[in-house]
Amino acid sequence: MRRIMHRTPQRCFLQDTRLTAFRARHLHLTQPGTTDARAIREARASRRVTGSRQGIKQRNERAMCRWVAYTGAAERLENVVTKPARSLVHQSLHASQCKTATNGDGFGIGWYGDREIPGLYREISPAWSDENLMSLCAQLSASTFFAHVRASTGASTARANCHPFSVGPWLFMHNGQIGGFFSIRRRIENMIPDRLYAHRRGGTDSEAIFLIALGQVENEGPVGAVRGTLARIHDEMRAAGIDEPFRFAAALSDGRQLTVFRWSSDEFAPSVYFRKSSRSLVVVSEPIDDQADGWQALAANHLLSTSCGEAAGPPVISPFDMYGEDAPDTIPTVAPARELLEATACV
Repeated sequence: MRRIMHRTPQRCFLQDTRLTAFRARHLHLTQPGTTDARAIREARASRRVTGSRQGIKQRNERAMCRWVAYTGAAERLENVVTKPARSLVHQSLHASQCKTATNGDGFGIGWYGDREIPGLYREISPAWSDENLMSLCAQLSASTFFAHVRASTGASTARANCHPFSVGPWLFMHNGQIGGFFSIRRRIENMIPDRLYAHRRGGTDSEAIFLIALGQVENEGPVGAVRGTLARIHDEMRAAGIDEPFRFAAALSDGRQLTVFRWSSDEFAPSVYFRKSSRSLVVVSEPIDDQADGWQALAANHLLSTSCGEAAGPPVISPFDMYGEDAPDTIPTVAPARELLEATACV
């Protein structure tokens, strides 16, 4: 621990990674089949990837999360979140299509039961080391649920900063970042309506986006609300002279409708894949199993929408641009995942 305390500020990510390994070693709450030693080895491997100062800068700029959204026939959460070969818990240590392999800055699940308000469980420990998560996923069944593992882009590791976020019937989770967020954070938070500001519990850009959008959702609907929010934020970025990218891959639901967005101000939109079967729709940051032929990649600057539950029809794919329908649509709607696994940038 003495060695960690004497690290320079530029190497704070190395401290966080070591503390994650320290937590995994001492809590003795590793995923079944995953030893403490293995968790520590994985954290050290991630640390080596970003061991130089340049690597640390890249990690801070492009650190991303992993998430999964499910809707369809009632399903045990474990069959999507914890059991698949490349499950979200697996990806918290072994994300293969991400700049950061380890997503150990907390996790969360949100699900709709027999009430309008969704249930929520979030924790700051790594997903691979939380035995309560394993137990809940083994017991809970839901027709619509979200799950998320977090890699921080700067906000502290705190429960209030873990996704999904929830207000009333709404659930929201996000992968991406507002470029230069901390230099314009005050301006962005001023966009949150007074009636919703009490729900600002954490310090993430993701929560701010969610609350701003909720202020418009009643009048504009989910797509219009998100489009308007992204446009306002991007305008503030340009006014402040920020040239860092604004990246946005997110899922939003009120338990009746699920809307998924994939958009970026540059060419590196965070990846989104989906798979539709006769009984469900699963949308993910990266495939949760090796059945590549079953997954399709949502193209950049597109959205996916569908009704929730067992009666949900085929997902509707539409072009999405934050300034409306005037932008040219030159990107194919979907493509087989096998063709895009290498070509699609996942940051």
